[in-house]
Amino acid sequence: MGQVSGVPYGREDLERDLEHLNVRDLEHAFAQVSKRLTEHEKEMLVVACLGVAAADGEASPSEIRKIRRAALALGMSPAHTQSIVSNPSAYYEDGVLFGSGRRSADNEPSV
Repeated sequence: MGQVSGVPYGREDLERDLEHLNVRDLEHAFAQVSKRLTEHEKEMLVVACLGVAAADGEASPSEIRKIRRAALALGMSPAHTQSIVSNPSAYYEDGVLFGSGRRSADNEPSV
């Protein structure tokens, strides 16, 4: 069991919270935040979602569908999303997700 803000938080707590998660609200939130994100940051958000979905071993088809909808809300094309879903490991180096701190000289992500 882990903790969130010093309060015990276990699998049952997570499952209860996930049952009440409204994906439509998530899509709306992603649509709003997309206006302030670079393409690289949008990709990182999708990859992070894939990582969370696969935390129990493998992302389910239902989880992948939700991530695809969230990516659309971010303004990403289905083809772009598919390339990420098909190969999320391309966004990792030595087991670490490329972060916003990894920038090339022109301030674009270095992948």
